[in-house]
Amino acid sequence: MDNAERIAADFLRSCGFKAIVHEPDGNVPPDFLADDSIAIEVRRLKKSDGASERSLDEVSKPLIDGIRSVLRSFGAPPDGRSWFVGYELKRPVERWKLARPKIASWLEVVRQNAPTTRVRAEVAKGLEMNVYPASHPLEQLFELGGYIDQDAAGYLLHDVRRHLEIYSAEKLRQVGPYRHKYPKWWLIFVDYIGYGLSAFEREIFASKPTFIGQWDRVVAVSPLDPSRWYEL
Repeated sequence: MDNAERIAADFLRSCGFKAIVHEPDGNVPPDFLADDSIAIEVRRLKKSDGASERSLDEVSKPLIDGIRSVLRSFGAPPDGRSWFVGYELKRPVERWKLARPKIASWLEVVRQNAPTTRVRAEVAKGLEMNVYPASHPLEQLFELGGYIDQDAAGYLLHDVRRHLEIYSAEKLRQVGPYRHKYPKWWLIFVDYIGYGLSAFEREIFASKPTFIGQWDRVVAVSPLDPSRWYEL
């Protein structure tokens, strides 16, 4: 069982399944059988492995992880007010060691001023950020609302949706010869692009249909926390 399958198994246990069998028919689909009735396939959700994408991710992935960390450091909203945070990335980008305190300082000013409309600023070299008030309290004072990587030419949610559709179709072809064996088929993605998405990202994602094919259920689970997931 590989790491993605272990994460999927944790998710299935959290769903209340009692009997979870890994590779019930050997080294062919499905990856799991739950309670003798639901066949489950597992797939990593990640960007394709082109050299140009890897080089872009060397900047974008550590940056989004770092920004999420800064946002979490502000904790929950103390008075019921929250803000969504977005950013636009254009290389060359200032080194994280220098950019991080600038981001934290700017967000602290936002917290103190509590703006009621959208505010934008170039916070560090190559990094423009914006905040806008949420209509209801969120899990955190600041929640990541999305980002644009000008060099990667896409939004986070666009990347998630595109790869979900590609890999869903790929998996459908693989399970085709075995579908008759079980009445229901699920597909679990371990999400290495959006990492389970924030509450706001999940809300936006759900507003636009994603073509997933003939699956009974498709779920994307964060590799960092199996309790953080969203359904297509």
